[in-house]
Amino acid sequence: MIFSRNSYSIINYISRRFVQNLPRNVQLELDPDVNKQLTSDNRKLAFFKEHKGKFSHKSTLPKQLEETINTILSDIEPQRLKTDMKLLADHLAERRLPIEQRELQTIAQNVIQNLINNEPPINTLAMSPEQRKELNLKRQHELVKRLKSSIYHWQSLTFDEYKSKIYMATNFASHYAMLVQIFNEIKKRERNFRPVRLFDFGSGAGSAMWAAMHVWGKQAFAEILNVDKSREMNELSQLILQGGQHNKTPLIHGVVYRQFMPHGRENIFDLVVADHTLFEFENRFERLKAVQSLWYNVKPGGFLILVEQGTIHGYTAIIEARENLLHRIAVFDETTKKNDDEAHNEESSTEQDDSSLNTRYSPAHIFSPCPHDLTCPKKQLNIPCRIATKYRSLQIFDFQQNVPSYVTAQMSYIVIKKSERNKDDIYGTWPRVIEPIIDRKNHQHVRLCCPNGEYVNVPISKNKHGVHQQNLDDFFVRVYQYHQQHGFFCIILSEIFGLVQFIFVVSFTVLIVQCIDYPLLFRSTPSARNITHKIHFNEVIQSPKQCLSNMHLLTTLCIILSIIYWLYRLSRAIYNLISYFNIRAFYIQALDIKPNDLLNMTWHEVQQRLLIAQRTHHLCIHKLNLTELDIHNRLLRFKNYEVAMVNKGVLPPRIHLPIFGDIISFTTGFKFNLRLILFWGPYAPFDQRWHLQQEYKIYSQREKLAKQLSHFILLYGIANLLLSPFIFIWQVLNLFYGYTELVRREPGVLGSRRWSNYGRLYLRHFNELDHSINQRLNRGYKPAIGYMNSFVNYSIVETAKFISFTTGAILAVLILLTIYDEDVLNVEHMLTVMTSFGVVLGVCRSLIPDEHAVFDPEQMLQLVLAQVHYQPDSWKDHAHTDYVQMEFGQMFQLKYVYFLEELVSAFVTPLVLCFQLRRKSLQIIDFLRNFTVDVQGVGDVCSFAQLDVAKHGDMKWFVPKHPKSNNQTDGGITNDGKLELSLMHFHHTNPNWQMPKQCEAYLEKIQEQVVENLHGSSILQQSMNDMQNLQTQRSFYSNPQCTTSLQNRSIFSKPLMNTSSYSPLHTTVSVQPNASIVQNSFLNGGVSKADLPYRSLAQFGVLSKIHTQMFDMSDPQSFMGSFASIQGLPGAAQLDMNVSCLFMHELRHKYKHGEYEDLENINEDQNNESNC
Repeated sequence: MIFSRNSYSIINYISRRFVQNLPRNVQLELDPDVNKQLTSDNRKLAFFKEHKGKFSHKSTLPKQLEETINTILSDIEPQRLKTDMKLLADHLAERRLPIEQRELQTIAQNVIQNLINNEPPINTLAMSPEQRKELNLKRQHELVKRLKSSIYHWQSLTFDEYKSKIYMATNFASHYAMLVQIFNEIKKRERNFRPVRLFDFGSGAGSAMWAAMHVWGKQAFAEILNVDKSREMNELSQLILQGGQHNKTPLIHGVVYRQFMPHGRENIFDLVVADHTLFEFENRFERLKAVQSLWYNVKPGGFLILVEQGTIHGYTAIIEARENLLHRIAVFDETTKKNDDEAHNEESSTEQDDSSLNTRYSPAHIFSPCPHDLTCPKKQLNIPCRIATKYRSLQIFDFQQNVPSYVTAQMSYIVIKKSERNKDDIYGTWPRVIEPIIDRKNHQHVRLCCPNGEYVNVPISKNKHGVHQQNLDDFFVRVYQYHQQHGFFCIILSEIFGLVQFIFVVSFTVLIVQCIDYPLLFRSTPSARNITHKIHFNEVIQSPKQCLSNMHLLTTLCIILSIIYWLYRLSRAIYNLISYFNIRAFYIQALDIKPNDLLNMTWHEVQQRLLIAQRTHHLCIHKLNLTELDIHNRLLRFKNYEVAMVNKGVLPPRIHLPIFGDIISFTTGFKFNLRLILFWGPYAPFDQRWHLQQEYKIYSQREKLAKQLSHFILLYGIANLLLSPFIFIWQVLNLFYGYTELVRREPGVLGSRRWSNYGRLYLRHFNELDHSINQRLNRGYKPAIGYMNSFVNYSIVETAKFISFTTGAILAVLILLTIYDEDVLNVEHMLTVMTSFGVVLGVCRSLIPDEHAVFDPEQMLQLVLAQVHYQPDSWKDHAHTDYVQMEFGQMFQLKYVYFLEELVSAFVTPLVLCFQLRRKSLQIIDFLRNFTVDVQGVGDVCSFAQLDVAKHGDMKWFVPKHPKSNNQTDGGITNDGKLELSLMHFHHTNPNWQMPKQCEAYLEKIQEQVVENLHGSSILQQSMNDMQNLQTQRSFYSNPQCTTSLQNRSIFSKPLMNTSSYSPLHTTVSVQPNASIVQNSFLNGGVSKADLPYRSLAQFGVLSKIHTQMFDMSDPQSFMGSFASIQGLPGAAQLDMNVSCLFMHELRHKYKHGEYEDLENINEDQNNESNC
C-alpha cells in the first residue's frame, strides 16, 4: 500500500504517556483519505479494497484453473502429497545463495589459520616426507570437515515429473497472487500500457502467464514465451493449458516453450518476468549476466519484473540486480547529460557514435515497490524489503479443509520500467508501506520507504476524540493561529462570542423589523395619541405569537438562511476547538511552551522550536530537516500567489468610470470569491489545496482550461447575483451595528483612512506573515496620514470653515437653551437636529488642516517608504503631484470609501466576476502554469516564493549593464523590486535561515555597496538622513513615550567615519541609533505580534555591515562605546530592515538615472548551484 505524496496527517499529542514512549525520530504523516480508511472504531488499522492507493488484494485462483490443478494432482496419495509439500516449502525457505569463490577462499584461509594456531608446535623439518604428507592429508581432511560444517551447500533445483507437481502444489497459488498484485499496480498506474508479448524466464508451472492473462485478458497477448531448463516443468505447464488432459487443444494460443534464453530478440517483450529464478545460478556473475540479458529483451516502455523469496537471501539477490540496473541507468543519464551539454555548448567538433551505448544503457526508473531510484535504506540495516500478499491456498482433497481460507506470503521483488519517469504518475512518489504493520498497546507502527530514500517508522494512534489533523498546511496554520490568537482560552471566547453575536444580530434585526408596534411608538394613530402616560417596552414589543403571524416571507427566508449558516459556523467552531485543543497539547508536550508563556514569546521563537520538533519527531517525512522557508511556503501557499498576481498585473480588475477614471475593484467579497475560484472551491485548479492539478501544467491544455475556468467564474458570478440581496442586507446590518455609535461619537472617523485590500497585497512581501505586514503597515500609518494631509484642497477648506462656523453657532445656541431648560429636548426632532449638527461639525473640522503643520510631500513619502518598503520608481521626486497622490490613495483609502465599496460590493462583485475576471481566465491559467514549482516536502508553491534571485530577480534593478541569465525571462521578473526586498525582509525576519548561495551572493553585493558608500557617496547618507527625519519628525514607532526623547536627540550620535574622509559636498553621516530610542520604540508587551526577531541584527543588513566595518576601524574603543550599543536591543532588526530598504531604493533610483556605477554581476555559476 502506498501513501499520498503531499497531504499529511500529524499525530495528535493527546496522550502524554504515548508521546513519552515514542522513539525520538518518528512521527506521523498520512494522506487524509488514507487516514480516514486506516483508522477503524476499534483503533485497528483496516485496509479497504476501494482505496486508490491500495494495490494488494486477496487473490483467488480462477475456478477452472484450480480444478485443472486438482485434476493433475489427483494421482498422488494425499498424505504423501502433504508431507512432500511441507518438506519442499521448508527447503525453499532455508535456501541461500551459493557462496562466492572469493568468500570461500577467505573462509578457508581463516579455517587453516585456526587449525595451525590450535595445533601443538610441530617441527616439520624433523619429519620424514611420509609424515609430512600424512600431516597435510590430515589438515586437508579437517579443513574439508570444518568447511562442510560452516558453509552452506548450494545445489540447483532439479525436477522430474513428480517433483514438478509438488512444486506446483506448494508455490503456484502464492506466486500467482504476488504477480497478480504486481500486474494490477502496473495496469492502474500505466493506463495506456497494453502488453502484447510476455517473456517468463524460469516459468515453472506458468504462474506468470496465468496472472498476466487474469489482469489483461486472454486475448491481449500475441506471444507468450515460457523458458525453463526443466523439460518436465514445461510439460506440466502445457498440461495445465490443456485443462489437465493430454492431447487436448490448449485453452489459449501463441504460447511457446523453450529450455534456453532466446537470442536476437532484444527490445521485443513488453513484460519480462523472472519469478524465483535467481537462486538457480551458481555465482553472482552468472546472476547479473542473466539479469542483463533479461533487461536487453525488454521493449522500450516495457517492464522487467524480478521476484524472490522474502528472506534476507532473496532480498540480497534482488538488491544485487537492483544496484546493477541502477548503475546502468546512472551511466545512461550521465552520458546523455554529457552529450546534451556538448551539443548545447557547441564545444565538440566531431560527433560521437553513441548508438551502441544508448541501446545498452537505456533510460529507466524503478517503478515498484521503491518510490525512488536511490540506494535501498534497508540494505545498511540488513533487513529484507518484502511485500505481503494475501491468497487462498489450493483446496486439495480433504486434508486442506481446515487450512485458513486466506494466508499471507511475503516476497521481495522489483519492477523496473524502461523509460523515463512519468510525471503524471501520482502514485510513483508516494511513501510506501513495505512491512507488515506491528500492533502495540493503543498504537501501531507502520514502516515506510520515502521518496527521499529514507526508511522511517511511523506510529499511528487514535486520540480520544477520534480525529487526526488533516495535513501539514492546516497543522502549521493552526500552530500559527494558536500563537497569534493568544492561546486556547482566547480562541474559545472568540468562537463563542462570534456565535452569540451572530444570534444577536439576526434576532435583534427581526425584533426591530417585525416585532415593534411603530404606530404606537411614534403615536401616529388616534388611539396612540390619546395615551397620556409614558409608553412602556412591553406595550411596544409584540408577543412572539403576533410576530410570527405578521412575519413577512422575505424575513422568514432570511431567518432560515441564517439558521443554516449559524449551524455551519457551530460545526466549524466545534471542529476548531477540538483541533486547537490538540494544538495546545502539541505546544505543551512537543514545543515545551506552557500557556502562561505564550504571550511572552515571539513567533520567531515558536518557529525555532518547530524546526527542532521536526528533527526529533519528523513532522514531515519527506525531508529530514525543515527550513523557515518551508514553513512559510506552507503557511502562505495561496497568499504568495495573490501577491505575485498583483505584482504581475494579473489582479486586480480595474473598472473604468467616465468621471472617476480607472477604479480598482478588490473588495472583501471579491477576494473571498477569488479564493474560492482559484484555491478552495470544488472546481479550483488546486487539488486538496497543496497540489496544482497536472493538466494545468500542460501548455496544450491552456485554451481548454481557460474556457473551463471562464465557465466556472460565470457560475460564481450568477450565484453571487442571486445572493446579492441577502449579502447586501448583511453588509448594511454589520456596518450599522458596528460603526453607527462610533460615527456619532467620533464623526471624523469617516474621514480617516485605512490600507485597502489592494494596498495590502501590493505592499506585502513574499512569505510575509499576517502579523508582520500588520505591524509594518501600522508603523507606516502615521507617515501615510502625514503625506495625504500634505494635499489640501483650499476651496473645500474654506467651505468647511464656513459650515463649521454656522453649524457650531447653531449647535452652541441649542446647547445653551438645553442647559437653561431641558424641555427644549421635547421639541420634535430636536435631538436629531443636534446630533446631525454635531456629526457635520466633526466632519468639517476634520477637513481643516492644522495651521501649525509643515508639509513636505517628498519627505513624507520617504517616511512611508521606510516602513511599507514599496513604491513605484516613478513616484521618486514626484510626490507632490496629484497623480502620485491618487495612486497612493488607492492603497490608502478613506474609510467612508471603504464602507461604500463594501455596501455596493454585493451588486458589483457579480458584475466584476462575469465581465472583468472572466477575460483574465487565460492569463490566470498561464500564470499558474509558468510560476508553479514542486518543492519536495512542501508541494506546489508559487515560484516567486522560493526567493530565487537568479531566476526571478530583476537584475536591471541593480545590474543594468549585464545581460539576463539564461534561465531568466522578462515575464519571470518581478516588478518594483518585489523579490529583492522580499529576500532582504525574509532574511531579517529569519536570520538563522541558511539561504542558497545565489541569494547570499546577491545580498553580499548590496553590502559591498554599503562599504563603498562609507567613503563619501551620498546614497547611504540620503538613506540615513531619511531615517533620522523619520525618527525626529514623524515617528513611525507606536510608543508615544519616544516622542519627547526624539525631539531633542538625533537618532545618530556618532559619525560613521572622520569627516575628513568625506567630500566637502557631503555632510557627515552618522549611524548609531540611540539605545533608549530603539528600546522605547518597541511595544511594551504584545511580544507575540512582533514581526522581527526581538533582539538581533541580520547578517546581510545594511546596519550589520556598518557594524562590522566600524569594528575593523582603528578605534575599536569608539566602536564598543557607540554603535555596538544597538546590538541586542529590541527593535534593532526593525531599524536595520528600514535602512536597508531605503538604501536599496536609493541605489535603484541612482542606477536608473545613470548617477551611479552598477553592481558587479552575480556569478552565474553560483546562480545555478541551487534554488531559493
